[in-house]
Amino acid sequence: MKQEKVSEFFEKAKNKIAFFISEAKVPLILIIILLLVDLILGMITRAAVDSMPEQNITVQYSDDKCSQVSVFFAQECSVDDSYIKKMEYDFKNKLSDEAGFDPEKMEISSCFSAQGTVSIEYEKTSISDINAIGVAGDFFFFHTLDYISGGPFTNDPTMSNCIVIDDGVAWDLFGSTDVCGKVVYINEFPHYVSGVIRKKEGRIYDASGLKEKTIFMSYDSLCKYGQIFSGRTVEKEISEKGEKARFGGINCYEIVCPSPVDGIVKKYISESCGYDGRFVHICENSERFEFIPLLGVIASFGTRSMWQKAIFYPYWENIARGYEDILSILLIIRIFLRVSVGVTVILFVKSFNAHKEIDLHSFMEKLADKKYELEVKMNDRKKRKKEEK
Repeated sequence: MKQEKVSEFFEKAKNKIAFFISEAKVPLILIIILLLVDLILGMITRAAVDSMPEQNITVQYSDDKCSQVSVFFAQECSVDDSYIKKMEYDFKNKLSDEAGFDPEKMEISSCFSAQGTVSIEYEKTSISDINAIGVAGDFFFFHTLDYISGGPFTNDPTMSNCIVIDDGVAWDLFGSTDVCGKVVYINEFPHYVSGVIRKKEGRIYDASGLKEKTIFMSYDSLCKYGQIFSGRTVEKEISEKGEKARFGGINCYEIVCPSPVDGIVKKYISESCGYDGRFVHICENSERFEFIPLLGVIASFGTRSMWQKAIFYPYWENIARGYEDILSILLIIRIFLRVSVGVTVILFVKSFNAHKEIDLHSFMEKLADKKYELEVKMNDRKKRKKEEK
């Protein structure tokens, strides 16, 4: 008897499980597909962010809590290295006064750059008006380029006549990429090739400004031997012989440093730069691809392209802004997928409960029938007992 009851219990359990699986099969498959697509889009997002090392300097930084900020100046601004030194000095003092940091012991990395053109000659070959980025400070710490040969030049006055060229320039000038140490002439002044880089290719990279051949050189050399078009410049004497050069045109400043309070670095940089919002764009790189900032990009859809500031963005910022648009679209899709998962679960639970209510109703009816049968049997027994007496 006990064995029959156990068998009956397992049979009922088996039937209930089979019923649950048959009812939940479609919702479960749909939920798994939605979550799988969300996971894939998340991996694509992570890969896209990782492909922009210049936007992830805080990962390489030794301090656990730090902030990376970029400042982009409009072309109406006249920004030179003296201005940058003054801005940094003021920023350090603000951070020292408010956060109690010792300016001398603060671990700060920064760089600045300007955009322009130069003409390069090597023996009988020359390239005119090639894109040139004049850099200073820890530029190659912020921008880890893909070197085919050689490497970056250091932030040292004795290496101000070194350059880094891309593979297109190397092939046009030398017919090879193994050209480190070669001497080229920029405005008749010798410069040494420190490294050759491989340019990134693709629709976004081409549109960002990387389609054209590019070299990296010191900011000082660009001012003296090239032409700057990323901002206003001022003519200054550079020798006792009366030689002059145009300085200024810095359009990008980047800094990474400890941040005791969220947003404090961006706040003090904004106060120290001296320009209002019409002439400068300040970006918090360390969080720009997170959920809330990307929601801001989504919210500005339709007006984001209506830019009223005359800012010449360098290629790395153009790439970042392009990916912001792409990742905001992916975020919309991921939000839709997660909402769909939630709706599917709610609908399934309601449907399953409805079935349970139907099953409960039939169970109560059966129970009532059993009760009625039992009462009839009990009455029959009582009648028989009376008749026997």
